[in-house]
Amino acid sequence: MLESLKSKDFPTAVWKQNTGIFLVSFLILYLELALIRWVGSEVRIFAYLSNFVLIACFLGVGIGCFQADLPFKAINSLRSLLILVFIISEPAGIRFLPSLRRITEWLGIFTDSVIWNEALLAHGSLANKIFAAVLGSILTLFLFVLIAYIFVPLGRRLGALLQFHPRTVIAYSVNILGSLVGTWVFTGFSFLETAPIIWFYIFLFLFSFYFPKKFSERVWWIVSIAGIILSLLPFRSEFSEIRWSPYHKFGLKPLWTRDGKLLQGTLVNVNNTVYQIISNRSPAFLKEFAQYFDKNEAAIGHYDIPYHFVNKVSHALVVGAGSGNDCAAALRNNVDHVDCVDIDPVIFEIGKQFHPEKPYEDPRIRIFVDDARAFFEKSRSKYDLIWFGFLDAHSLASSYNNIRLDHYVYTLESLEKARSLLNEQGVMVMLFAAQREWIAERLFGLFREVFKHEPLAFYHRRDDNYNGIVLIGSNADFTAKLASLDNDVRDFIEHNRVRYEPGIRLSTDDWPFLYLEGRQIPSLHLILSSILILCFLFFRRRILCANIIIEWHFFFLGAGFLLLEVQAITKGALLFGSTWIVNIIIISQVLVWILLSNYFSTKFPLKRIGSVMMFLFLDLAAFYFVPLKVFFLLNFGLRLILGSLFLTLPVFFGGILFISYFKDAKRKDHALGSNLIGALCGGLLESVAFLFGFKALLIPASLFYLAAYYARGIQKD
Repeated sequence: MLESLKSKDFPTAVWKQNTGIFLVSFLILYLELALIRWVGSEVRIFAYLSNFVLIACFLGVGIGCFQADLPFKAINSLRSLLILVFIISEPAGIRFLPSLRRITEWLGIFTDSVIWNEALLAHGSLANKIFAAVLGSILTLFLFVLIAYIFVPLGRRLGALLQFHPRTVIAYSVNILGSLVGTWVFTGFSFLETAPIIWFYIFLFLFSFYFPKKFSERVWWIVSIAGIILSLLPFRSEFSEIRWSPYHKFGLKPLWTRDGKLLQGTLVNVNNTVYQIISNRSPAFLKEFAQYFDKNEAAIGHYDIPYHFVNKVSHALVVGAGSGNDCAAALRNNVDHVDCVDIDPVIFEIGKQFHPEKPYEDPRIRIFVDDARAFFEKSRSKYDLIWFGFLDAHSLASSYNNIRLDHYVYTLESLEKARSLLNEQGVMVMLFAAQREWIAERLFGLFREVFKHEPLAFYHRRDDNYNGIVLIGSNADFTAKLASLDNDVRDFIEHNRVRYEPGIRLSTDDWPFLYLEGRQIPSLHLILSSILILCFLFFRRRILCANIIIEWHFFFLGAGFLLLEVQAITKGALLFGSTWIVNIIIISQVLVWILLSNYFSTKFPLKRIGSVMMFLFLDLAAFYFVPLKVFFLLNFGLRLILGSLFLTLPVFFGGILFISYFKDAKRKDHALGSNLIGALCGGLLESVAFLFGFKALLIPASLFYLAAYYARGIQKD
């Protein structure tokens, strides 16, 4: 079958084959990143499970490689993409399924982990919970299969091109180069804050190189492209304005009082749920419209109440500054200098444009677009007040791990570093909308461990817009200060004060899961992963074709490689911050190491694979035993160079193993397919980190590489 395909559809000139491999590799990575961003924003459950979209892409390309004998029909990818875009976008309110955006609500019923603003059914009846879990799981599986099917034709094309190429190392290097360029092109569009319609337009334009010859397929092609573009147009929206950042989809709309007479601010939604309320709390505004506000708003508002515990704040740090409410409060309380940190540049822009008090125009404010944890490590300033604003994330830091953007901010090591930036009489304040009691208990325990005594903690339940915990920590005892407060303020605090006994597991850099109750795989992950594994095992022979056998040494290499990449990205977020640019740099370094391993294998052909295995295991041992804190002793420039080399060097040795085996493979398409299916399993196995921490993943990674080495030996024998 392959020979007949080659004679009809494939060029014989090497440069044309290289161009074909580059194009399909570019399209795969580009579309993968676009779908991860877009699906995770519109169906919010995937913002917390974005590695499921990644795994669907792996599965689709892997299946396609196994089916490289079959004809390449690009129109099938386009039809599947049209269906996906149409049912998620629901243009003009057209809906053929239960709204897929409700999946987040249905799968938010589990109490052992937290999805923002989705505790609606957590305390419902057992029947409602079962119904929600089943319906949510079925629709999630449907989306998973649909996304995978988009990539099957592309996988067929890639597998066949690699199989026909006369020079395997060059072909695989072009594949990696196309992936690298696809990564950076999509990153560039994210940096420019473009909307999804632009992302998909670029993909559709380049995908048109596969424009079919048959008239019927051409008609479907034109209809599919028109349908995708029209579905992405904002025919209807609950928001007055929508903006896309490198991390989130922001929706903005005016916020009026209940009688509709006073515009009191702007409501900011992220990924279609309430995120922030930009509000005016200046004394002049509260006085002018006193009938709309509590008379004690200025005294016991949750943005202002912590200043009762600080005599004079000369220099303050606000992390998670967002649209500016916390910074405006600092200026109202006469702070001389305020450093405002937020990871998302767009939320600063929104604050500059919409905040009625205009805090970001004040010369006392300095803005830093950075990850809070990274800022703690870089800062050399001392502060009278460190303020943790509503710094709670709505997405993962990367599709390659289960780390949310804010996880490394709420670890013991992070808060200890923040405390080291306080002046002797400095105060650290944290506001957090704790949807589960055990989250508040964990934060309380972190403060107690950092300051070596109990913090002052109280719930601020005053209106519909905020229902969270306030924690105040300091080296000093608050007893005398609390007694000297105004009666109304003191009574409010004492009435809502909480204390927690030690017992809950604290989040650390190795186990940073703030939103997980304990050492356990979350029910949501466990159920969805089990369904995917069972479905794959049941339909394996039909999916991969009955006569195809997985090449196990490539399978194990794929699983080991994925876990290495998880380690590199996770530790990179810890060393350099969870920003999108750090994530892309680490991924790019991984791909560059693969290119270098390909070059090394051509210049220095290996006679003994065992020597590479030895260097790989030495590197993994160093990864396991060398503490990352040694890199914090270096300045940021050296840390970036040496730390990133340390994190990604194992990929070089893993890459040498792969290309050494890949050159000898009789069926390159089946080898790559086996590798991708292995990567899928490695992605699912990453959930083990919920039990034992991220460092523990190095053990199965090492075992996978060892298994690949012995599986290859068994096959040769």
